[in-house]
Amino acid sequence: MNLVKRSLLTIVAVASSFVATAQTMDDAGASFNNAVKLIETDVNGAIGAFKSTITICDKVGTDADELKKQSMAQIPGLYYRLVLKSNEEKDFQGAIDGCQPALEAAGAYNDEATKTAVEKLLPQLYLALGLEQFKVKDYTNAEVSFSKSLELDPGNLQTMDFKMKVYGVTDNLSKLSETFDAMVAIDANSPFVAKGKEFAAKRYGYAGAKALKGKNYTEAADLLSKATTYSEDAKTYNYLGIAYNSIKKWDNAIMAFNKAIELETKDKSDLFFQLGTALQGKGDNDGACEAFKKVTTGPNVKGAEYQIKQVLKCK
Repeated sequence: MNLVKRSLLTIVAVASSFVATAQTMDDAGASFNNAVKLIETDVNGAIGAFKSTITICDKVGTDADELKKQSMAQIPGLYYRLVLKSNEEKDFQGAIDGCQPALEAAGAYNDEATKTAVEKLLPQLYLALGLEQFKVKDYTNAEVSFSKSLELDPGNLQTMDFKMKVYGVTDNLSKLSETFDAMVAIDANSPFVAKGKEFAAKRYGYAGAKALKGKNYTEAADLLSKATTYSEDAKTYNYLGIAYNSIKKWDNAIMAFNKAIELETKDKSDLFFQLGTALQGKGDNDGACEAFKKVTTGPNVKGAEYQIKQVLKCK
């Protein structure tokens, strides 16, 4: 009797396994169809449904290989769709965060096209995030974002240009110069290099003028001299000459004021007064007299006349 019962139980178990297999295949199809329906309305739900389909297909065996293959093919692209959605919503950090699971899925399911697309987009996302951070003056994180973008896309001049701006507004002038030099090495004729040169000149000029105002004349001379290597203008050379006059580097001052006079297109009287001061300091009284005589307008007219008549006794 016990033997009969055991035999009946075995038959029931085997029969049940066939039924379960048939039901599991049906479940796999239902899960796949449900996943397809979710694609347009619930991408995360669709990803979960396709993963469930793969699990069911594994239980079914080789009969479900095609359905499993189709499910696997969908998942990386859906992760990428989430990345694109975040990007469209300008949630750049969210898009960046979504790239990692997209890359993992592309690797797991051998989707080279999605992997390439994510890798191409990721540096652009870091650039966009950096720009958002820069706009709200979060310069520390902006620098980090631009650096990560360049790690993924080395030599991108646009990103380097924005990184240069971070160094400019934070007065990290050594890093600014380092970044600019790297840009020149990549493409000296790029419009980004031309823009960067003007920006570098302004930042060094601003820092030099600030040092000059604070009576840090040696520092001012160094900064303003560096500014002239990027771009030449009368104002910068004027400030540079004043800095040199203040530390009695007469030859350097004379050269700076002569250059300022050459570049200036408006009234040059103040420049001639400063040039006269430098020439007088050097001991070139004749040259100083000639310079002071050209001071015909502005607040230094009386000062020039005094030097001409009372100090130098110019002829």
